[in-house]
Amino acid sequence: PNKIGRDGIFFVPQRPYIFCSSLRRQLMYPCTPSSEEQPSAEDDAVLVGLLRFVGLGHLIAEWGLDTDFEWDTLLSVGEKQRL
Repeated sequence: PNKIGRDGIFFVPQRPYIFCSSLRRQLMYPCTPSSEEQPSAEDDAVLVGLLRFVGLGHLIAEWGLDTDFEWDTLLSVGEKQRL
């Protein structure tokens, strides 16, 4: 690939970068949706499906996609890597 990011190379560090924000923002990082843009039901279904695929579906029931939280203190290292 000739570029970094979408359609190119994306580097994933061994120690995950987790920040205080919602699961939606964690999953979409480094992309940041505009504050005016409302997520669609299809978008939510994709994100929920991804979390379930990596074994983190239980987070949806407890926290939802849009609750800001200090995920670094809640998740294990393995969960952080999967996120």
